[in-house]
Amino acid sequence: MVTNRQRVYVSLKQDIMNGTLRSGEMIADRPLAEKYQVSRTPVREAIQQLKAEGFLEVEPNIGTRVAMVQEDRIPATYELLGRIEQGGVELLSNVLPKLIAPLTQLNDAYRDAIEKSLWQEAMNIDREFHQVMLRRSPSNYASKFADILRVQLRPTESRYYQRQFPKKIEAVEDHAALIALLTNGKQAEAGRLARRHRMKQAKVLRKML
Repeated sequence: MVTNRQRVYVSLKQDIMNGTLRSGEMIADRPLAEKYQVSRTPVREAIQQLKAEGFLEVEPNIGTRVAMVQEDRIPATYELLGRIEQGGVELLSNVLPKLIAPLTQLNDAYRDAIEKSLWQEAMNIDREFHQVMLRRSPSNYASKFADILRVQLRPTESRYYQRQFPKKIEAVEDHAALIALLTNGKQAEAGRLARRHRMKQAKVLRKML
């Protein structure tokens, strides 16, 4: 049986992951308790769990908010995300045959969104492309840590896509090269490419911010 704490936790985390609750947005237990029609205790417990996992953070003398990255740390955070993705991809092994089709489909959809100038759809597909790889990694930590960073980087990602959108076809080519490496069982090379992909973003962001 799903408890109230579990129900609130799952719903809150989903709202954070999909951007319904934005990076830096303040939350409080009373309105959430009213929203979910539960007491404040399970809401507080769910909030504490999300804090422990890094999705929420405490702003001294203000309250709890969705985790965010200070602007001067954004490029370095992208580089860290690249390192996490590199490690997760390098660990892929016997799941490779099952990954190729979904990754290819996502990259085709990504190209289509770019050609139709649907930047927000392209951004979401790009995020899913990287998530699919890490969620198949033998290490659950790679996916968990990457999810936390993606939540914190979402506002920056939106600005990046709006400004860099005409150039994003290069990312399609990076994805295709990564798929080709995985198809040939070259996880180490694919991991290095995944990291270089993020390093390119970090380089652009240093100029953009």
